[in-house]
Amino acid sequence: MAASGLRYVLNYHKNCLSTASNVILSMSLLSRKYLQANRVKLIRFLTFPHALVKRNPRPLPRPLQVHASHNHYCKQFHSSTHSSLILSKQRNAAVARLGTLLHRSYHDDKSDKPCLKLMDFPEIIWPSPIKSFRNWWFSKLIQGYYDHSFSIDSFLTGSEQAINYVSNCLAEGDFDELQHIVEPEALQEIQNNYADLSYSQRTSLAIKPEDIFLRFIYEIGMMFDDNENQRFVEITVVFQGFHGFYEAKQKDPREYYEFVRANTELLYVCNYRFIRDFTKGVSSSDWIINKLNHFIPNELTLK
Repeated sequence: MAASGLRYVLNYHKNCLSTASNVILSMSLLSRKYLQANRVKLIRFLTFPHALVKRNPRPLPRPLQVHASHNHYCKQFHSSTHSSLILSKQRNAAVARLGTLLHRSYHDDKSDKPCLKLMDFPEIIWPSPIKSFRNWWFSKLIQGYYDHSFSIDSFLTGSEQAINYVSNCLAEGDFDELQHIVEPEALQEIQNNYADLSYSQRTSLAIKPEDIFLRFIYEIGMMFDDNENQRFVEITVVFQGFHGFYEAKQKDPREYYEFVRANTELLYVCNYRFIRDFTKGVSSSDWIINKLNHFIPNELTLK
C-alpha cells in the first residue's frame, strides 16, 4: 500500500514537471533575483563615465612653466575648472534621466493599480511532495467511507469545469449566478475586491480550458466534529494557464518560446478550495467553493 502511494507521488510530480516544461523558462524569468541582478548591471554600465559622455582621454597635466605669466596660468585654471563643471553637470543629468527611465519601466504603472486579488487566500503555485502523498491516502479514505466513485483525476476534471464557469461569471460581473456555487461570505469578499479591479483585470479572470497547461490537487483536508457528528472534506486545487496558450502552441517552437517569454504578464494561476458535507444522515450535498483567488505571478515578483 505504501509502495503504491510512493509510486503515485513520484509519477504525479513527474507528470507535473513534464507538463510545465514548455513554460518553466518564462516562469523563471519572473524571479526577483533575475530582475535585480540585471538592473544593477545596467546601472553600473550606464553610469560609467565612458558610457555617458564621449570624449578623448584626459591628457596628463602639463608641468608648471616657470616663465609663464600669472594671468595666463589663472586663465588656463578657470577654463579647465569650467569644463569640468559642465562635464559633471552633464553626467549628473544623464544619471538622473537614467533613474527616471528605470523607475518608469520597472513599475510600469503598477503603483497606480492594485495587484489582481479576489480573496485573502495564500498564493499557491507548485505542488508539495509531502501533501501529495497525504492527498493520495485521503483520497482512498474518501473512496472507502464517503464516495465510492471519488478519484483525483475525476475531481480535477469536474473542478476544471466549475472554475471555467465561475471565472467567466466573474469576468462579466454576474454574481447572481454564483450564489449557489460560492459560499455567501466568500462571495461578499470577492465582490468587495472586485470593485477595485481595473477593466483589463476583470476581463482577464475568464479562463479557457485549452489555455490551462498544469493542474493538480494541492491539499485534501478532512474535518471532524465529534460533538455534532459532522464530517467535511476540503480540497484545494491549483490551475496554471497562459492566455492564448492554445494559439501560441500552433506557432513554430522558436516563435512560441519568444512569444511566451515576451508576454509573461499573460501567465496566471487560479487557486480554488472546494468543500462538501459528508455528515452521516445528511442528504447528498454538492461541492461548493469557500475560497478562490486569481493572481499573476509577474505581479508577485515585482511588488
